[in-house]
Amino acid sequence: MMNKGLGRGLDSLIPKKVNNKNFTVSSNDPVIIPASNQSNITKLDPKKISANPYQPRKEFDPISLNDLINSIKEYGIIQPLIVTPKKDGTYELIAGERRLRSALELGLREVPVIVREVSEQRKLELALIENLQRENINPIESAMAYNQLMTEFNLTQDDLARRLGKSRSSIANILRFLSLPEEIKKALAKKQISEAHAKYLLGLNGEVKQVSIFRKCMMI
Repeated sequence: MMNKGLGRGLDSLIPKKVNNKNFTVSSNDPVIIPASNQSNITKLDPKKISANPYQPRKEFDPISLNDLINSIKEYGIIQPLIVTPKKDGTYELIAGERRLRSALELGLREVPVIVREVSEQRKLELALIENLQRENINPIESAMAYNQLMTEFNLTQDDLARRLGKSRSSIANILRFLSLPEEIKKALAKKQISEAHAKYLLGLNGEVKQVSIFRKCMMI
C-alpha cells in the first residue's frame, strides 16, 4: 500500500479521480488514468522535454530500462509523464524520466503528458517522491536528494519529514550515510553492502577503522 504522506505529492499533479480508496499502486504497477480524465492529458514530442535537473536518481538499471522499452513497444506509455512549461516554449520533466528515456530510445514522436506549473522546490520533491513510490533509489541518492532539499530551500529535518511523509528519525538516519568514507558510500550505492552494514560502520570510531572493517567484510 502506498505511503499516505508520499501519496499526496504526485496525487496533487494527477487528476483527482485517480486518488481514491479503491485505487492502489504497487511498486511495479503503472498508474492508469481513468478514461473520464483523459481530457487532462495532452501529447508532446519527447524531444521538446528536457530532463529534470533535480532528478535524484543517478543510476538507471539497463535491464530494467530495457524491460520498460519492450513494454512500451507492445502496450505504449500507459502512465503520462508530468511536465512543466518553460519560457522558451519547451517543457521540463517533473516525473517520468525512465519513460522519457525509453520514448527517446524508441524514437517516439509523441508521449502522453500532464502539464503543471510547479516551483523549483516542488520539482525536486516530486522527482524524489516518484522514485520512492515506484522504483526505490539507493540510500546515497536519497541522502543527496534530502540534503539538496534542505540546503537549497532552507528546510529542517522536521520540515522534510512532513513533506515526504516520513519520520524525522528515518530522514536523519539516511543523511548520516553522507558522512561515510567515499569508498563505503560507493559500495552502498551499488548495493554491495546493505543499509544495516552501513549503519554498523557508522557506529565505528573513525574513518580508518570504518574503511578497515569494510574492506575485511568485502573480502569474506
